Parts: sequence; structure tokens; C-alpha cells
Amino acid sequence: MINLTKKLLVQALDQCASGTLVVEAKGPRCRIVYANDAFTDLTGWDSSDLVGRALRDFLANGDLPGPDTGAVEQRWRSQGGSPVSLTLRVAPLYQRPGVPDYWLLSHPGPAAERGGRSGEPAGTDAVSGLPNRRVFEDVLYRDWGIARRDGRGLAVILFQIDAMDSYREVFGRHTADACLRKVGHAISGALHRCGDLAARIDSDRFAALVGGGSESEVAAFAADIADRVRGLAIHHPRSAVARFVTVSTGVAAMVPTGDEPYSELLERAEQALTAKLAEEEQQASG
Repeated sequence: MINLTKKLLVQALDQCASGTLVVEAKGPRCRIVYANDAFTDLTGWDSSDLVGRALRDFLANGDLPGPDTGAVEQRWRSQGGSPVSLTLRVAPLYQRPGVPDYWLLSHPGPAAERGGRSGEPAGTDAVSGLPNRRVFEDVLYRDWGIARRDGRGLAVILFQIDAMDSYREVFGRHTADACLRKVGHAISGALHRCGDLAARIDSDRFAALVGGGSESEVAAFAADIADRVRGLAIHHPRSAVARFVTVSTGVAAMVPTGDEPYSELLERAEQALTAKLAEEEQQASG
């Protein structure tokens, strides 16, 4: 067995996507001895603020870890002042057999909240070559915490290919897959800023995660990408929108505050897309 040094283990925890906290198990203070970046993103507190202080100092309310607790529900005072509710798994850490010396507290992250298997790879969409929905939501979850800590805006753009089912019926699966790849690459190629992400999140739907900008600015950016897709000039004989493959867009932009979950941004974009599709359907029937 490879002898992993303390330095290597700390580096591994630093890179872990799950929020991780280590506190002393002996004594009533539960002094914090380690916090990784993923945990500081959840609460807004830097590790330098956390390490050396009692866990209770940061709790608005909630349970402390103990020998009979598999998980604790806690409400943290965030750096911005708005409490953050966390469910943390508890595991004992031993330097020698007997009484635990430390508690390992970990936040499961969005994949586990959605019922994903522990250790399951995030994966890539096989058709488009872009990240899949799981990757998209994992990155959104991470960036949501960072944006909340820094007081920055975050936006989601949803792109739905118009009449994709009809396109697939006419041309077949292989041609439809080629169309999806072209559309996905057009969307991804329009994202130039570091940290922006495009993903395929459903059979006929793509999403882009972009930082900063007002909702009107992001909507204008989404319209430019939609023009880029139309400019591919992929013939679509059954589309009620145009002779070529087009996309409808839904946009939402927020500055995260308080207890709002990361899914709120995605839900708002879904609502905007639904409203846009209804409007287009009404125009087509009229």
C-alpha cells in the first residue's frame, strides 16, 4: 500500500468537490482544524476565518457532531449575513483505536442530492461531446456558492431546438445527431470567457452558464447565439419557425443571496423558456 503523507491527503481534500470540514471531537468547543475551498464556497467564510475557532461560533442554530450522529442539520451564519442551511454527514477520525479525535463533516453536493451514486463519474454527452446535465448542475452549484460569497451575478441561458422531433422523423437519428453536434458546438464556440460553460441537458435542449451581466445583456447575448445557430443554415423542411434549424431561448440572471438554492436560477430560466415557447406558438397559430 502506498504511504500517503499528510501533505498529499490535505491536497486531496483541497481538490474535493464536496464541502469538507474537520473539527476536534474532544472537548465542547469543536474547534475547526480544516476547511476546504468547497466548504468555504458554501458559507462565504475563508478557511483563515474558520480554522482555530469553535464550530458553534458560526452556527445560528443546529446540532453539533457526536458519537451517535450520522448527520447534522445546521444553519450557518454566512459571511454576507444571511444564514445558510446545510445537512452535513458526520464521520469519526481516529489517531488510534478508541475515542475519535476529530469529526469529518461533509456536504454531499448536488449529485448526491439528486440521488446519484457516490463516486459516479459526471460524464460527457455522447452525441454532442459537451458536458451533460450532471456536470452542468455540479458547476452551477459550485459557481452559485462563489457568486453568493463574492456578491457577483450569474446567468443561465436555455436553448431548445425548435421542432427537433420533426427533424428526426424526416432525416433519421444519425443526421439528427449530426445536427445536435453542430448546434452544440455553435453554442459552446460563442462562449469566450473563462468559467463559462455549455452543456447538453436534454434530448433537444442545451444550456449555457455565464458569469456577470444584467438579464437584458444576457438576453442580447442569447439572441446573438441564436443567430449563430440560424447561420449554420441546416435545412429544416418541417419547422414552423424558419426554413433552417433554429433555437428558442430562456434567460435568467441573479445575484445569489440568502437561502436561495442554486436550482432557483435554472427554474427561472425554464419559466422564461416556457413563456417564450408559448408566445411563439401563439404567434404561429395567429
